[in-house]
Amino acid sequence: VETDGGPLHCRALILAPGTRHRPLGLEGEEALTGQGVSYCAVCDGPFYQGRDTAIVGGGDTALQEALFLSGVCRRVTLIHRRLEFRGSPKLAERVRTRDNIRLLLGYTPQALLQAEGRLTGLRVRQASTGQTLELPLDGVFAAVGRVPGTAPFRAQLELDEEGYFRSGEDCRTRLPGVFVAGDCRAKEVRQLATAVGDGAVAGLAAALPWLVGIYQEYSRDPVVLRFADMILAVVCAVLALYFAASFAFRHPRPRLCLFFSLMGIVLNLEALANG
Repeated sequence: VETDGGPLHCRALILAPGTRHRPLGLEGEEALTGQGVSYCAVCDGPFYQGRDTAIVGGGDTALQEALFLSGVCRRVTLIHRRLEFRGSPKLAERVRTRDNIRLLLGYTPQALLQAEGRLTGLRVRQASTGQTLELPLDGVFAAVGRVPGTAPFRAQLELDEEGYFRSGEDCRTRLPGVFVAGDCRAKEVRQLATAVGDGAVAGLAAALPWLVGIYQEYSRDPVVLRFADMILAVVCAVLALYFAASFAFRHPRPRLCLFFSLMGIVLNLEALANG
């Protein structure tokens, strides 16, 4: 694996690059991130208490964040490029009933307005008429999806239409020894619990060939086999003494005690003979 610190050599590789928030793609967006542009209403919404904000998006995330901000901000403008929301109808209905949420459907963001390094507003354009509006705002929240961090591996691994790794539930890829885990993998549900599960599955799948190789290597070593026989002999001797004593003192199951006692003696004799 080629890294910034030089090449790394390994027998198995687990890729978990995750995802990042999809940007709006507007000029100056990166510089204004944290200065009026945000991607998480729950994280940054309280900083805009009593102010005017806007959310760009039309899915469940955008609707949920609009509802959250409506309880914090003075006014929230929800901007969506389509005339209908893609999110849950129940969420959409709740958004429409909030007095301080303004809907701009069929509009797309065109430019971020700023002064002295801080956001002052957003210019939007109506798709059907071409009309533009300038909205005075203190904050803009982008909720237009996420981008998987799979681009560096596009040439080696198979991706789906949205850029996520294709793999089975065992987290294996078409490249032997390479596994993928977390939100970067193509799947229906992306949550913390599913990412943790992927990590466990990929870790076990990556380690299994190594563990099998160790077993096969040491199982042919006579010194290791003799040591294992000695350990087994000691364990069986302890069990034999325990069950023999239990049998002598009228254990409720004397036949079971007698069986294990005889087995322990036989295994001890075999280990001593091999040793």
